Amino acid sequence: MNCNIVKDLIPLYIDDCCSEESAEEVKRHLDGCAECKAVFDEMLKRSYLWVLTKIRFQILENPIAYQKVI
Repeated sequence: MNCNIVKDLIPLYIDDCCSEESAEEVKRHLDGCAECKAVFDEMLKRSYLWVLTKIRFQILENPIAYQKVI
């Protein structure tokens, strides 16, 4: 699979929104392409940071609701 296509699919792959066939192709490509793997790692890191930041601000806005969950 071509790098440009893989780079387009990476966000869908991270969000688990692409087909199984596409996911397998992306995984196979990432296993053999250091450049695309670096792009994947950076996107994944940003995705996690975004989620953690969003959760943090939700907790700060309503800490009592989160204390009930814990």
